[in-house]
Amino acid sequence: MFAYWQALAALVTALEAKDVYTENHSRRVARISKGLGKALGLADAWDAMTSDRVYRKAPTVETAVAEIQKGGVSQFDPGIAQVFLNQVAKGSDFLF
Repeated sequence: MFAYWQALAALVTALEAKDVYTENHSRRVARISKGLGKALGLADAWDAMTSDRVYRKAPTVETAVAEIQKGGVSQFDPGIAQVFLNQVAKGSDFLF
């Protein structure tokens, strides 16, 4: 499987080398996608923690914040978690 990814990376590099306008495009897209995925993961966790479920009532915002702080290093990207928690502290409308 590793050889497959090496071959694919070599192909992408060769294709990008031919076109100066798309040079390193794949790397930039991958980097942006990774960051977006991390942000969406945190947003999904927030929604899961702060929404009522059939089997439980939603915990308080304070409880959800504590959970994100606790998992901030291991479960979430620390930078994204900090920006998110800053918005929660400001009472941003987009969170509710």
